[in-house]
Amino acid sequence: MKIKLDIVSGFLGAGKTTLIKKLVTEGYKDEKIVVLENEFGKVGIDTDILKNTGVEVEEITAGCICCSSSGDFLSSIEDIINKFSPNRIIVEPTGVAKLSEILRACNDFKFKGLFEVNNIISVLDVKRFDFVASYSKVFVDDQIAVSKTIVLSKNIGVDIKHIEDIYSYIKNININANIINEDIYNISGQN
Repeated sequence: MKIKLDIVSGFLGAGKTTLIKKLVTEGYKDEKIVVLENEFGKVGIDTDILKNTGVEVEEITAGCICCSSSGDFLSSIEDIINKFSPNRIIVEPTGVAKLSEILRACNDFKFKGLFEVNNIISVLDVKRFDFVASYSKVFVDDQIAVSKTIVLSKNIGVDIKHIEDIYSYIKNININANIINEDIYNISGQN
């Protein structure tokens, strides 16, 4: 059976790690999981949070996995498969990763028989959406375009009109996206 590969993307502070923690503790708790994080700093802040879940956490800190170091990304995936033999790999790229490039790397012929891309989830911080989209529109639009599911996080107390505008923005880019407008702490990791 092929290993499932999930990608959970979003900008810094949007709620990616919180969502991943819910997935591994609620939805995938009976699976052998490895989380591959892409951090820019020397020490991954999220690693300690995720290690408390009992899953293996591997890091790429040498740059963005979608760019010049995509070879590092593919090597890391291969190393994870050989070292841990997981049922599922969850990839948490940095917020400035182009998901389309990550998916292109995942479609490398070398890995066709090893894993299949399963979930592609983007977490968008509703409160910071306009600001983030204003300086990183290319990355935001790319995340929206290739995501199967988009979680609108940090939506408590936000004007419904603003959320409706974001919903329309998303649907103009990706009509097929499943949009979840729910406080991230209330989302069930089982769905």
